[in-house]
Amino acid sequence: MDFGDSPTEARFRSDVRVFLRRHLPVAPTTETYGEGAHSHGSDSLTRAATEWRDAVAERGWVAPHWPKEYGGAGMSVMEQVIVIEELVEVGALTVGSSNRIQTIGAILQLFGTDDQKRFHLPRIADCTTTWCHGCSEPTTGSDPRSVAVRAVIDGDQFVLSGHKTWSAHAHEADSMLILALTDTTRPRDHGVSLIIADLHAHGISIRPVLGMDGMHELDEVFFDDVRVPRSGLVGELNQGWYISTVLLDFESSGMARAPELRKAAREVADAGHRVGRLLSDAHRAAVVGHLIESEIARLFSYRIASLQSRGQLPNYEASVSKLFSSEVAQRIANLRVGAMGLYGQLWTASAGGAANEYLRSVAATVTVGTSEVQRDIIATRGLGLPRG
Repeated sequence: MDFGDSPTEARFRSDVRVFLRRHLPVAPTTETYGEGAHSHGSDSLTRAATEWRDAVAERGWVAPHWPKEYGGAGMSVMEQVIVIEELVEVGALTVGSSNRIQTIGAILQLFGTDDQKRFHLPRIADCTTTWCHGCSEPTTGSDPRSVAVRAVIDGDQFVLSGHKTWSAHAHEADSMLILALTDTTRPRDHGVSLIIADLHAHGISIRPVLGMDGMHELDEVFFDDVRVPRSGLVGELNQGWYISTVLLDFESSGMARAPELRKAAREVADAGHRVGRLLSDAHRAAVVGHLIESEIARLFSYRIASLQSRGQLPNYEASVSKLFSSEVAQRIANLRVGAMGLYGQLWTASAGGAANEYLRSVAATVTVGTSEVQRDIIATRGLGLPRG
């Protein structure tokens, strides 16, 4: 099988590269242009990130595969993959793989009402609103069947009370897609719902959760009798557990993971050169091994893209991709620290940020479902093995 670009795809990839040369700001980095960019840099970096996002949004590339009526570019799934690959290659914002696009946007398209689609999707696509996801809780982890946050129906409103945690960039978000308990008389997997909550509403407070690297990307969100309209219900009442499993399948797909792994493996050698340290034969061999693993991850991504192009939802295939990629990412981060010797303990940019990336990688096998959960999904849904 030929995994290279078709003539049409090759021309499109060339067009993407021309656009990047013309519009990408100087010396972009993932930290500069990633989600939550303005929490990491100066005002000038924030302006550069905003200008870049505007240029991408104008072409419909924030959500390249969405229909044009919702602010997308109406691309094929493979064209979306090409956009993501090229953006990652130059260290730019991976707009097509951001959380609000791959998960929340996809869920609204599948389960949202016509009014929800018309109102929210164009605003997501042109970057005028930002979103986060509220699933995990302090005592229940990310298990949708153990949700404790309550949503009590009061006329044409839901009244939310409870506590969410590990919500990425909630302090920067305008809206949250929150999983809440709506029927205490039914089993939990038949009594929770997904609801759109305005994070600017009265009764919501947000507290930062700093990562191991000291960065502020995660938050705790507290709901104190917060009133939201019932028109914010996504899908049917008490259908939240099923929709959440679909959402996690989309989030696990992660089209940007393969090019990110390839780039990270190459940066191991670049970081060593930056501090004048030559890699040992063992370290060079490990880099080659990780480059091969990045190609395997790319094939997993292409398999998912093939499913989506046929109108099918990835299930255990997404878990295979997430499990493999997250564990490779941790191995690359570990190699990078070791290959740089004592420089690997430094947090300065001149030292290549190895220590920072190592600490960030710890969460890779926990977020979006732990490796253990992914293996369970692969075993039961992929291999048909019995539970227990």
